[in-house]
Amino acid sequence: MTSTKKFFLLLLSLALCLAGPSYSQGRKKKDKKKLVPEQSGLLSASTTAVDPREKEVSETIFIEGMKFMMLEEYPKALEQFNRAYSINPHNAG
Repeated sequence: MTSTKKFFLLLLSLALCLAGPSYSQGRKKKDKKKLVPEQSGLLSASTTAVDPREKEVSETIFIEGMKFMMLEEYPKALEQFNRAYSINPHNAG
């Protein structure tokens, strides 16, 4: 009885050693083309540089809008988002 247990244990160990690493859920490299904003049409030729002060004000107003969103005061949040957009429409974050 002990010899059969040792045999199966040895067989199981050998099978695990020979199996190697499993690649079934490994990460596959996906060939994605990275779009440059100029090529994708996201930025137009009429993009103007925004003053750093205006950008800061726009971000501050956007954060105020986020606060109103968290408080579920959606009309006030929308007003703040529109104000931030009117100052700097190209600011994505």
